[in-house]
Amino acid sequence: MNTEVNVILYEEMIENMQEGIILINAKGTIIRMNNVAMRLLGTEGNVVGGPYALLMADNEKNDEFHEIVLSAIYERKRVSGCIVKLADIQEAEGSSEEIWVSVSASYLNSEVGKAVVIVMEDVTGINELRDARIALNKIRALNVELEAAKNEAIQANMAKSRFISTVSHEIRTPINAVLGMNEMILREAQDVEILNYASNIQSAGKTLHLLINDILDMSKLEAGRMELNETEYELKQLLQELWGLIVLRAREKGLDIFFHVDEKIPARLYGDDMRIKQIITNLLTNAVKYTQKGKVDLELTYKEGCDGQEDIELVVAVRDTGIGIREEDKDAVFESFKRLDLQKNKNIEGTGLGMNITMSLLKLMDGHLVLESVYQQGSTFTVIIPQKVCGKECIGKFEVQNNISRVLEDNRSTIYAPEAKILVVDDNSMNLQVAKGLLKRTGMQVYTAESGVKALEIVQETDFDLILMDHQMPEMDGIETLQALQGIEGFQQEKTPVIMLTANAGLGLVQFYHKVGFDDILTKPIEPMQLESMLVKFISKDKQQRGLRNCVNSGQLEEKDRWKEQLQNYGICLEAGLGRLHGNLKMYVELVNIFVGLVDETLNKLEYFLQTDDVAGYKICVHGLKGNAATLGAEQLVRCAAEHEKMAQKGKILYLKDHYKELRDITVRVKKVFVEMVQKKEVKSVKEAVVCDLEQWMNTLQEIINMFRCFELDDAIELLKKVIQEQSWFYWEEMLNNAYSAVINEYDDEKAMDILMKLMKGDLQ
Repeated sequence: MNTEVNVILYEEMIENMQEGIILINAKGTIIRMNNVAMRLLGTEGNVVGGPYALLMADNEKNDEFHEIVLSAIYERKRVSGCIVKLADIQEAEGSSEEIWVSVSASYLNSEVGKAVVIVMEDVTGINELRDARIALNKIRALNVELEAAKNEAIQANMAKSRFISTVSHEIRTPINAVLGMNEMILREAQDVEILNYASNIQSAGKTLHLLINDILDMSKLEAGRMELNETEYELKQLLQELWGLIVLRAREKGLDIFFHVDEKIPARLYGDDMRIKQIITNLLTNAVKYTQKGKVDLELTYKEGCDGQEDIELVVAVRDTGIGIREEDKDAVFESFKRLDLQKNKNIEGTGLGMNITMSLLKLMDGHLVLESVYQQGSTFTVIIPQKVCGKECIGKFEVQNNISRVLEDNRSTIYAPEAKILVVDDNSMNLQVAKGLLKRTGMQVYTAESGVKALEIVQETDFDLILMDHQMPEMDGIETLQALQGIEGFQQEKTPVIMLTANAGLGLVQFYHKVGFDDILTKPIEPMQLESMLVKFISKDKQQRGLRNCVNSGQLEEKDRWKEQLQNYGICLEAGLGRLHGNLKMYVELVNIFVGLVDETLNKLEYFLQTDDVAGYKICVHGLKGNAATLGAEQLVRCAAEHEKMAQKGKILYLKDHYKELRDITVRVKKVFVEMVQKKEVKSVKEAVVCDLEQWMNTLQEIINMFRCFELDDAIELLKKVIQEQSWFYWEEMLNNAYSAVINEYDDEKAMDILMKLMKGDLQ
């Protein structure tokens, strides 16, 4: 009885153990196997009484486990706590769960016989916990490293922000001086050559200014501090400004440019017009940069928003006939500092930030951009920008203001107030000189102070109509000086507005300076028209009205108006000619002198080529005549010469002979009216003008050759390109183009030098 009880208890104990138990006799027969063992090994059916080989057949992948068991049976080896991985018990059903067990094997030699007992403990959870702890420790270590890297990045970003802020001020200050002084040259110089130099300085300086602005804007966007300054604006004025910014650049490359504007677009909108102008300018500038021939179109339409008349979506499409973009390169267009087709575009100026900035600004405005492009055929960039509508008036028909009128208007003062007094405070003496020069044509009484302390002294002695105050000054900065001014007895800021004059490129400046008490902000480098707009805004209207007049170039404008009608009678558009010379009337007269001096020689050459049936020579000569006429706006002569050039190209010698009299008569009429013009001007003689120009031009050619010899290829190419764009001297133009093509398309600077040297030698004989 006791024996039976013991057996039952033994069986129940074996069956209820949490460990798997297998009992095998010396012959390898399975004597006992509990349910836990069967589950761990994935055994199907009752294997008790069968050979151990049954387990091996069912569990082929448990090689390590079987090796332990067989070693215990046949070699009587003892194993304790050996960790092995068993095959997945649900592998047939697609499960990938792993089972780890701790295996112990003991050999028994008792009175009832010899046997091996196998004990298996499921340690899968314990292993997972151990692995999790290891992973957690690794994660904690990584977090420490990441936190350190984050702090380092924050410190680096702060250092970059401080650097950008400092660089902004330090770079803009000298640019302000350069552009300001150059503005004085443009206003006051009379020598054509000096004006040419000044015009180039202005162009290069503004380009540098734009590059710096791009870098600063990119830094602001990366820091997430770019802010929109939304206000009500006139859409027509924005378009006119865009036209003025891009038209000369396009025409310098020989590109046609057109603005197509939906007449039903609301005239007044609410948004950040400065950033919208920046976006569209980036698109137009890129279109001109990457288009060598053809045209650029801007199409402006709109879509009504969800609130009907309350808001709209501006749709601006800029199309070009440029190099286009490969499909695989489209995403790269919007990356910072990215350039496509580097070999073809190596002479394209810019930072490569424009499109990246454009995309970031569009994101701020909840707008988006669509790009369509066919490689080698052209591209279309379309931006959609939500804007609020202010009023029901439509823009109507948009006609661009003639750019020449705008250039000439830039040389007139929008304000003349000799009774007004203005104080300029800046620790930089050159900045003070620039400010005085820019204010000169307003007739205002200009006082200067090189420190905040000096400004306080002057203000207590004199009443001013306006104060321009620099920010960063030693001892007492602009904000501290303003606070001190406000504490002076009798000082009334409503009568004496204070404008912050700063080169700082930080964000939210308008709001910040308003908050600390300034009436407005004027950013360096100072734009003359922005300065005068500020004066118009803050100087008493009474003082403006009593002195309002055009201070400079009024005589030039009157002279221009007198000539305009007379020249039109001879098929000459004065404004078209002035457009190629940035509105410089004196320079135009100089070129008229040169043209007049060369007319007889040109006609003699044309007659000689006709007499000798030299169609090729005739074509080259009439091409030069056409170019010179185009420079001066002699449009009737241009059309006639162009027709002769076309017929010469086709070898139509009889046509040329039959129609030569017409060409000659038009040329003589143009010369006659030009002679009448220059006789009224005190200018150097025709012969002197031509000789001086030729000598200067030959010196320029020699300079290009020297650059090639010194391997200054980029400078040589740039100067050669400039010469081609600015000169149209008869048969020289074709050779210049050949030289340019040799170095750009054939990468043969030796060939380019040979062409230029032959050109010089031929013209000097």
